[in-house]
Amino acid sequence: MGRTSTVVVGGGCSGVLAAVQLLRHGTGRVTMVEPDTTLGAGVAYRTPVAAHVLNSRAATMSGDPEDPDDFLAWTRRRGIPLRAAGFAVRRDYGRYLHDLLDAAAVDNPGRFTHVRARVTGLGLGAGIQILTDGGTALRADRVVLAIGHTSPSQPHQLSDSAAGHPGYVPDPWRPGALDAIPLERPVLLLGTGLTAVDVALALQIRGMRAPIHAISRHGLLPLVHTAEPTTAPIGLPPTADSLAAVIRQLRQTARRAADWRDIVDGTRPTVNALWAGLSLEDRRRFLRHACRYWEIHRHRMAPSVAVVVRGMLADGALRVQAATLSTVTAEAEQLLVEARSGTRWRVGTVVNCTGRGSAARSALGRRLLADGLARPDPLGVGVDVDADGRLVSAAGRGHDRILVIGALRRGQWWETDAVPEIRAQARGLLRVAAPHPRIAA
Repeated sequence: MGRTSTVVVGGGCSGVLAAVQLLRHGTGRVTMVEPDTTLGAGVAYRTPVAAHVLNSRAATMSGDPEDPDDFLAWTRRRGIPLRAAGFAVRRDYGRYLHDLLDAAAVDNPGRFTHVRARVTGLGLGAGIQILTDGGTALRADRVVLAIGHTSPSQPHQLSDSAAGHPGYVPDPWRPGALDAIPLERPVLLLGTGLTAVDVALALQIRGMRAPIHAISRHGLLPLVHTAEPTTAPIGLPPTADSLAAVIRQLRQTARRAADWRDIVDGTRPTVNALWAGLSLEDRRRFLRHACRYWEIHRHRMAPSVAVVVRGMLADGALRVQAATLSTVTAEAEQLLVEARSGTRWRVGTVVNCTGRGSAARSALGRRLLADGLARPDPLGVGVDVDADGRLVSAAGRGHDRILVIGALRRGQWWETDAVPEIRAQARGLLRVAAPHPRIAA
């Protein structure tokens, strides 16, 4: 009888943490299918900009659910000065994930393989067939989908000429995407979240000489972490049965908290239980009306980043405005951006900072939906999964052999793509009974 073999699709944070758990606590072979040479960096941690730091404290970023100090111990071994309350450089965290996987592979010789390819589809039969863009078909007993986020969706307000204009940057996280932006011409960022902050920092470091405009419907920037972590987190009990009840409890709890961060950080462990208790209509209502306000409180800037951003705001280098986008059109070497209010900006570059796209809308996600192997979650944010992370088919059945981790779970789980949640999901894969091996490992 062969040992169960697993293919992990995706080599970013989710894929690495899944593979590490399967190697450490399983016995079968683990194959990671990822086109990039370097594993662990993904989209989030490949940035070369040293000012791009994590948005969570180092003490919370261990990739090992059994050792909360693992990341800090790695920084000490690497000679990286970092306090537990500090915020690590993102590219360093990518190196940590790479080393975590490398160590697990070394400790389990002959069980790990990296295939440089992109998965294009799955086929069911005696085991699972994994189709790749190189024409190679792999076979495995089960698959873990860890495909992460995709490029931002293109705003429908862009004209065809603007979408094809050299001054339009559709994905700021594509390597080299910001390198050709003229520094002497104004730039407009579509979005005011953490991606917009990262782009503004990168341009400022390059020596941007013209103003950077950032617009969004609410015009809200992320709020800021305190220099030291909260000492008295206050969480909500996971019992509220409506969005109105959750908001009411948050307000009541805020009245007795020393700092609003106490509530946000204390509630985070119960967010998914609260989410599960909401009706579908309440979840939709949250997305329409409350999501942005939660996001700016939950996903905060590191203090060092906030200092730079405040300086840019003070001297006019960064100008943030609430505006609803109406049209973006091309005018020779410029792009004309118009808001519904009538405000216009003529800029050299427009950067799409609307946030990472849904993993369900990736090429593989669309293929799984088209083939009936998956169905959208009720909100259309990710794909439908059961309580253990099994992919749910169009017919409503959970696949014992196809598991989902990370961003694809968004919709069924609201908190699903930060490291504490991903490492817990990775460990949770071990509780899902492995299928009877049908392929010799």
